[in-house]
Amino acid sequence: MKVKRKSKIFSVLSVLPDTVDESYNAAIERIKCQSQDEIKLAFQIISWITQAYRPLTIKELAYALEMTAGNFDDMEDCLSEEDIISCCQGLVELKQDSTKVSLVREYLLNLFV
Repeated sequence: MKVKRKSKIFSVLSVLPDTVDESYNAAIERIKCQSQDEIKLAFQIISWITQAYRPLTIKELAYALEMTAGNFDDMEDCLSEEDIISCCQGLVELKQDSTKVSLVREYLLNLFV
């Protein structure tokens, strides 16, 4: 039984990206495989995060995205935390013990700024 488990682990490891750059490029490619609306949303989220004067809370980001889309009427029906995080395919996270949203690594700022 252990032999099958080891071979499965090695099989999974063999398809992982070799470098950090390849990992982030793979995430960007996953974003590009989504629907046009999700692609646009993901890059708007990344843009808001990288261009904000200070770290935004998830609620502030959701409001900013709604206002960008011209939805001024029903701000209570904003995008959920799950929607915001998931469409960015691993590039955006909600900081632990915080409501602040950020890029997974500051390194990514160099890719988007």
